Amino acid sequence: MMARLLFGVLVALILAGPSVWPGDRAALAADPTALIVNCHDPERNVVQKTRRDRCQGRIVSDAEAAEIEAARRAYIRRALTDPSPSVAPGKRLHGIGTGFFVNRDGWVLTNHHVIGNCEVVSVSSTSGESAAARVVATKSGNDLALLHVDLTPAAVARFASSRSIAGAVALVGYPDQGIAPIRPLLTNGQAVGMEQLTPTFRVIRFRADVRRGNSGGPLLDGSGNVIGVVFASINTPGVYRRTGEIVRNVGFAVPSDTAMAFLRTHHVPFGSTGGAAVAAATDGTDLLARARPFVARIGCWR
Repeated sequence: MMARLLFGVLVALILAGPSVWPGDRAALAADPTALIVNCHDPERNVVQKTRRDRCQGRIVSDAEAAEIEAARRAYIRRALTDPSPSVAPGKRLHGIGTGFFVNRDGWVLTNHHVIGNCEVVSVSSTSGESAAARVVATKSGNDLALLHVDLTPAAVARFASSRSIAGAVALVGYPDQGIAPIRPLLTNGQAVGMEQLTPTFRVIRFRADVRRGNSGGPLLDGSGNVIGVVFASINTPGVYRRTGEIVRNVGFAVPSDTAMAFLRTHHVPFGSTGGAAVAAATDGTDLLARARPFVARIGCWR
């Protein structure tokens, strides 16, 4: 009964729409004594209004914050409305998800629901290269899809077994924050354990802020190994309507063991540790640096 309930309230994560990180227009950043400042995060290229003592990036003026925001908006607008003729001639970008390279021959793993209704699927590496991909195989029962693209990644993912998952985890992808991210972002989380959604589908349950656009991205252990493929989050309103409980920030991932079996079925080579997931060994900055070269942005064109 619980499995059917949870399966019914999962929400698929496909699109990453526009988001706005508002710049402060009160001219506070120009005042060196101001408590609230414009803080520029160079990794994500966003400006947030925050307390001076909490700014981990560079404090910028209102004018520079407005320039950064305008350039970011223009970039996203071009990406959403001006498809590259070489990738999807005559098509428009309708959705964004995440995937990751499993070897250097251009094999990419993502979710079935990310590419299921696409006329053309594109893969963009973090080095800035993009190309149309071929959908080689899908398995809707566990929401996996295998793509092949004529790109060579700077690095490839490495899998660890999800049999004994526990402790801190992280997901890397392109989550919707009101504007689709230009670069992949890391979100920290905590593994809860394994859960049986259907008689044939066992998944990883974890606590984290999972958003649209994270779909198809890797769930990482503390050493940066892939232990799952993120595919859904709890539908908070749906759970409340059915149970009266408010449940937030719960995500689900296809276990790495399931993903590795899928790759073996299609004779796709991949790297693995040969062991179980490990506890946190590096911080978020290190994990993002390790994952960024093998993470890819998946575009759905129609």
